[in-house]
Amino acid sequence: MSSLSISRKFILSIVSAAVAVTALSARPASALSDEDAAKLVFGAAALFMIGKAIDDHDKPARVTRQQHYHPQPQRVRPQPRHTHAAPHVARPTPRPLPQRARESYKSYVPRGCVRKFETNRKGHVSMLGERCIKEHYPQAHLLPKTCKTRIHTPAYGVVKGYDQRCLKDKGFKLTRRK
Repeated sequence: MSSLSISRKFILSIVSAAVAVTALSARPASALSDEDAAKLVFGAAALFMIGKAIDDHDKPARVTRQQHYHPQPQRVRPQPRHTHAAPHVARPTPRPLPQRARESYKSYVPRGCVRKFETNRKGHVSMLGERCIKEHYPQAHLLPKTCKTRIHTPAYGVVKGYDQRCLKDKGFKLTRRK
């Protein structure tokens, strides 16, 4: 409490006591009638109420606010319809390569399959070995049948493969690396 409110209460009580005493002292000493006693009680009550009103006027008004409870919505997870272990995941089908890209992919044969053989009749011949092509070139079935050859070598006997010059003439190229 501040000293200002204490001094107000003190002054208020002094003033009310002085008013009560002056009211009594103005009359000669005599017994109070019932009517006078009632006036005295009502006067004291009125002074008390006025003092209380002055005291309450200085205090800030109490405001009560009701707080409402707003629960956050709970996230409900849906129950699975099926009980199998792995759900089916639909994966998008890849878009096919354009024709130009498919043709260029097919047209490269592995350089590592090129072998040079020495023959009695033709001298040195460059070929792509058949076994190497089947192992390292998935589109071996697309190679032209007209380029498939067999040569006789003194060192290896009969060797099957694809003639490098024939494949080049048909549009096939060698890869850059071995």
